[in-house]
Amino acid sequence: MTLVWKDEYSVGNAELDAQHRKLMEICNRAQASLAQSDAGDLHLILNELAEYAKYHFRTEERLLEECGCPLLDGQRAGHMAYEEQLVELMLEATSSLPDKAAIHRHVYDWWMHHILGSDRQYAPYLK
Repeated sequence: MTLVWKDEYSVGNAELDAQHRKLMEICNRAQASLAQSDAGDLHLILNELAEYAKYHFRTEERLLEECGCPLLDGQRAGHMAYEEQLVELMLEATSSLPDKAAIHRHVYDWWMHHILGSDRQYAPYLK
């Protein structure tokens, strides 16, 4: 399933919205790679996702700290859990065949629940 940006996904901050769009694009490339029989680029894409997500998380946490958002601790915990799970999936994929179903769930579910769920909850604090 290809993720498509909609205006209603906006958190009201141009920098974070641009980063969310970039994350969506990387997630879509990961999904496309999973659909291929060899998934040759999957490791590179997952590494890019991990690096960009880390960059995005630091930006998001800094902005939430600056505006005094009470949801910051929950965001940090969610970010840490995501990073840990992604690293685990990447390690598994390097030592054996990638678990395509687990990677798909992780990429898609993260987008749907974290980006469209918890991230949108902090939008009023950024304004």
